[in-house]
Amino acid sequence: MSKHLVPAIVHLSGEFPTHRHYNFMGWKQIDGRWVYVSPEDCITAKGKLAEPPSVELDQRLRDYGLQAVSWDESLRAFDAVAKVLPSNLAPSLIAFALLPVIQRFFPPSATRPAIHLVGTSGSGKSEIASLLSSFYGQFSRDTPPAQWGVTINTVEMLGYPLADALYWVDDYKDIYADTRTFTRFLQGYSRNLGRGRLTRDAKLQTSRPCRGLILSTGETSLEGEM
Repeated sequence: MSKHLVPAIVHLSGEFPTHRHYNFMGWKQIDGRWVYVSPEDCITAKGKLAEPPSVELDQRLRDYGLQAVSWDESLRAFDAVAKVLPSNLAPSLIAFALLPVIQRFFPPSATRPAIHLVGTSGSGKSEIASLLSSFYGQFSRDTPPAQWGVTINTVEMLGYPLADALYWVDDYKDIYADTRTFTRFLQGYSRNLGRGRLTRDAKLQTSRPCRGLILSTGETSLEGEM
C-alpha cells in the first residue's frame, strides 16, 4: 500500500506549487536557456534571473555564491585584482580562475588542469588564492573551502557540487597522504573520474568525482609523475 500513497496524495491535492532546488553551483539548462546557478544570484546571458531556483551547498562551502553587480563595479573589481597579482603570473592566474565558466562547453575528452601555488608562510600564496576564489564568492586568506589535511575522500566530496567553479584546497603537505594516493586522485580528477568505491555488498558506488577546478596551495611541492 505504501507505494500508492504518494501518487494518491498528488492526485487528490489538485493544483500545487512547484519549485526548483539544486545542490550544486554551475551551469544548468532551465526552460531552454543556460543559467549559472549559485546560492545567492543565478545569472543568464541577459543578467540576473528574476525568479531563481534555490541552491544549497554543504555548510563547508558556505562562502560560495555569485552577486549581480553593475558592469562598472565588475570592471573596477577585476582591475583591482589584476593590480595585486604578480605581473609575471597574472595572465595565467586570471585565465585559470575564469576557466571553470567555459570548461563545461569543452569536448568531453578535454583534460582538466590544476594549479599549485608554493611558498613559505607569509609569502602571499593564500592571499592570491582567496582573490582568485572571490570570483565565485566571498573569501579571505583564512577561509579556504577545503584543506589537504582532511581525507582525500573529503576533498573529492566537497569538490563534487562545485561543477563549474574554482575549488581552493589549502595547506598541501606530503605527510597527509602517500604519493600514490595523491597521484591516483589527481589523475582521476584530470579525466573527471571519481575514485572507485564499493558498497558493503561489494557493488560499485555511483561515482561523484571532484568537479571543481582545483587551485592548490602549500609549502611543499607536488612531485613525481602526475
